[in-house]
Amino acid sequence: MKIKYLFWVILLSLWSSNLFAQDLYEVKFSTNGMDYKGLLVMFNESKIYMRVGYTDGEQTYRVVQVDYTSEQGVSQGKEYLILIGSNPKFVTAKGKYDYNPDHLLFMGEMDKPWVIFDLNDINNSTIASSFKPLKKGAVTERYLRSFYKSTASDFLAIKRMFGIETPTPTPEPEPEVTHNNKKATLHLVVIANTAITDIGAGCNVDKRNLISEFNGVASTLGVGFKKYIVEGSSFTKSQTLATLNNLSPGSNDIIVFIYRGHGFRWSNQTETWPQMDLRTNAYTRLSQNTTLSLQEAYRLIKSKGARLNIVLADCCNNDIGINKVNNSPYMQMQSKNIYNAVKLQKLFLETKGDILSCAASPGEYSWVNSSIGGFYTVSFMQALREEGSYLNNGVPNWSDILNSTIKSAKNKTNMCRNCSAQNGKYYSDVK
Repeated sequence: MKIKYLFWVILLSLWSSNLFAQDLYEVKFSTNGMDYKGLLVMFNESKIYMRVGYTDGEQTYRVVQVDYTSEQGVSQGKEYLILIGSNPKFVTAKGKYDYNPDHLLFMGEMDKPWVIFDLNDINNSTIASSFKPLKKGAVTERYLRSFYKSTASDFLAIKRMFGIETPTPTPEPEPEVTHNNKKATLHLVVIANTAITDIGAGCNVDKRNLISEFNGVASTLGVGFKKYIVEGSSFTKSQTLATLNNLSPGSNDIIVFIYRGHGFRWSNQTETWPQMDLRTNAYTRLSQNTTLSLQEAYRLIKSKGARLNIVLADCCNNDIGINKVNNSPYMQMQSKNIYNAVKLQKLFLETKGDILSCAASPGEYSWVNSSIGGFYTVSFMQALREEGSYLNNGVPNWSDILNSTIKSAKNKTNMCRNCSAQNGKYYSDVK
């Protein structure tokens, strides 16, 4: 099998499986009489690493870190996902032997990968003896010490993620929230064109995932949660405006508005933000009665006086009537990072201001898949989880989330076989 014409994809059949459903996996394999144990840590499809521990020919225990990116293709009628290793670095002393990066190949519905030692010689490989997700309660500090030094930032982060406590004479308390959570409510507004024939299925996937995601955010923060969904036959300009006009947030509240549907530009439009197409039938005439500009929605939401306003649109920003749907099968590479409540507090409770962002720049298309939804929406949830996870060792901020969203969505289209690149844009005034 020659590895070429690879593209990023997410397979629906694996969406609910254990494969890549969380962040940490253990991989075991053997070759040349030596046993290897790897700890695979995943952030997203292009940011993955594995710590590999083994005893070498000098009878010395070594640990090396290998970086990974994911690619996929089709061989002999079967889809495959390969994690390509690079840049091996020794965590322990190197010894006299180098370490060639391993590559992990998943074929079809395999629950254990092939471990390939040389991409130029696919026969130089073996099937992993074990591949399993690591769950809370099954990971100990001693286990983690076989991969990390006790002072490593990821060692400490993973301990917190899995609730591993180390008694100390003077334990440091978790930082307290400076805001009164009980007085804050997260208002989620999703305008999703779930009834239209071409992109409706993908919009429906996004709607479900967004509700679940932000309900989880609100639950983690201990704040109120209200959702306002405009979909199906109610997907109209009048219903959208009524929903926005009826919003009544408190001064400490958060509004998250996300539009999922078709977008376009008027032929004489100079404004860079797209128009939202609020029709469920392509035969309905496009007019001022069936459209709403993203900027107008932003101004209306901002006027409500909430502390934090996040306004996003996953839609095209190009010609009227052109739809961009990619219905290739997709393989799940979205991590399910466990939220760190303190980091979420910094993002949602200790900030104020306004955010406006869309999936595509003027003249570009936004891509959607009926199985996993819009590339921009998926990338936004990835970026939010990464920035708010225990494995983020920095201070979380919205600019990093938005930049990561745009970069990841573009990366997905670049690696998609038939997609044109989309370059999202954003405006942020958050303090």
